[in-house]
Amino acid sequence: MAEEPAADPAGEGGAKAPAGLRGWIFPDGEGQFVLQCKAGADEQPRNLATATGEQRMTGESYEELMPGRAELQLKSGEKTLATAGGSLAEGRQYTAIALREGADWKIRVLADGPAKVGSSMRSLRICNFAAGRETVLSVQGGKEVRIPGDSLQELEVAPAVTGLSVKVLATDGGAPAQSSTEVDFAQTPSAYVVVAPDYRGRMRPSIILGGASAVPAEADVQAAAESQQ
Repeated sequence: MAEEPAADPAGEGGAKAPAGLRGWIFPDGEGQFVLQCKAGADEQPRNLATATGEQRMTGESYEELMPGRAELQLKSGEKTLATAGGSLAEGRQYTAIALREGADWKIRVLADGPAKVGSSMRSLRICNFAAGRETVLSVQGGKEVRIPGDSLQELEVAPAVTGLSVKVLATDGGAPAQSSTEVDFAQTPSAYVVVAPDYRGRMRPSIILGGASAVPAEADVQAAAESQQ
């Protein structure tokens, strides 16, 4: 979980700014899943996200929580599939992602923002859950990065308007599903490219911004040129 210590309060006895936490689930197509969090003085865990079957959950909004220790659980019915724990820092935002890694379920917690003071880079996370397909990402027209199916990877980019090109490869070797967009990393400390089928099975990546300075983004990336398989 996050390794950053919680920030000191503004003054002795002053109220702490809440932390922000959102939960995402990339299910495996079987059962019902609930991602829960218990933080601070919570007597009962809060449900951050639920998912059923192949329906993923990737909400944009954050749940406000007291800074300090937090415990996360991914459950299916009465069975606990994965746990995670750590500290939520004052005034910072996080995304908790439940996903399969090999045969096991994992909960990965990523710090979204604000950007660290003096940091010259921003975080770009690629969640590639395109029905097992490999995805190829190019940043600012540079070298292509191949993202294996059913995986989460992170890149660092400069704090500027950044062009992204995404190709989801076809399983039969045919033409890939292609799309392009841009993200202003001067305004947002982190962003996620979520690659997964939409309700019609089309591979249209979506951009979800991270951190307190994030502004609303369109749900779907509008393709400059698109070929769906």
